Amino acid sequence: VDDFKDLIFRGDMKITVKGNLCVVYFLNDDKSIFLISIINENIEQFVQEASGSTRYFTLKAMTVEGVPGIYGVVFKQRNDAFDFM
Repeated sequence: VDDFKDLIFRGDMKITVKGNLCVVYFLNDDKSIFLISIINENIEQFVQEASGSTRYFTLKAMTVEGVPGIYGVVFKQRNDAFDFM
């Protein structure tokens, strides 16, 4: 949780499911894509809950340019975080 220091995005998240794939979109105010994560049935390879918290996660995602990275995701409300996992 201490590693979650720099805010690089605040906005909407859209999640879609098709077959065995889950796609998580992080959308800018103009609804353009900031980050995208395509998750298969091996969710543990893409999403990890941060130790000591139920609202903090790490997520493998990529920019619209295709640059991969691991990003911290924080939910204000615990109930929203429970829905995420």
